[in-house]
Amino acid sequence: MQRVGDALASVRSGAPQTRTDTDTLADPKSPTDKILKQGYLTKQGNRIKTWKVRWFVLTPTALAYHKSYQKELVDQIPLATVEKVEDGYSRSGVNNSIAVVTPSRTYIMYAESPQERDDWILELRKWLKVVRESS
Repeated sequence: MQRVGDALASVRSGAPQTRTDTDTLADPKSPTDKILKQGYLTKQGNRIKTWKVRWFVLTPTALAYHKSYQKELVDQIPLATVEKVEDGYSRSGVNNSIAVVTPSRTYIMYAESPQERDDWILELRKWLKVVRESS
């Protein structure tokens, strides 16, 4: 387990652990570019079930993930496609995990602590509600 911790520390160096603030991605005037929460989570691969540390960024319209802090975008999950967000333990058997369920895929990721997991779930659910109410 020490190797995983060392790898995680090297990936995370130079980046904040997690943030919830009013930073913006591209255009400060665009409400869809507002960063609501961001930080590292470890995500399970879709086909090959390996775990990789990714930098996640939640905006009012999507949950995006990048290879690492301020690096290239890997993918994004439009919030309009998310059916539910739940504790992912029953799906993955991994503590502190989160399941983001869409019609085509269930994304599984885990946080470093129960508090961080709960913060992500709370923030995601809050914005899912906003997206649904505006539809």
